Amino acid sequence: MALSASLPMRCLLLLMSLVTTMVQSSAFIPRHSFQLVKRIPEKIFNKTDTTSGPPEPRVVGCAVSPVKERLQLGESVVFSSPAFPESYPNGTKCGWKLQTEKDAAIKVSCAHFDLGDEDEDVCKDYVKIANERFCGEDGPEDYVVTRKVVGIYFKSSKKFSYGSFLCIATAISYPYPTARSPTGGPLPALMNKMARW
Repeated sequence: MALSASLPMRCLLLLMSLVTTMVQSSAFIPRHSFQLVKRIPEKIFNKTDTTSGPPEPRVVGCAVSPVKERLQLGESVVFSSPAFPESYPNGTKCGWKLQTEKDAAIKVSCAHFDLGDEDEDVCKDYVKIANERFCGEDGPEDYVVTRKVVGIYFKSSKKFSYGSFLCIATAISYPYPTARSPTGGPLPALMNKMARW
């Protein structure tokens, strides 16, 4: 009698074990519960903070035919001598053409500028921004050009090779504030990064 009473109990335990296994397996979970997860938009997980400050400056190369770049207000481009931070080669001619929107200006500053020595007030190697030439170690610092399109050109002599330069051009509102921009910013950090390349 005890033997027959324990048989239904064993069947009940076996049935409970089977139900528990089915519930825990993914085959028993309805398909619609998986679809709920898939419907969650990815942008919820990939939110980016758009209020973190100005965009990172773009690095543009040096080409014989001027590299054209369009700058929205607050955008920047970084330009440098060929092979920076190494010395630029002899007989280099290259340039950049920067365009910005109406009521904006282009501000140029150089974190590093070494184009050799001036020889009798003549620049053999120079960077020309609009109508002004910069040479020697007197690079532009917060130099503002109020044109919508600004041409920047670099020329080195065929006989000698000197140092290198690294500059940043930023589209700013015009008329612009008279206060100078704070030192630091993205250019020195980018310069250190490029020096390690």
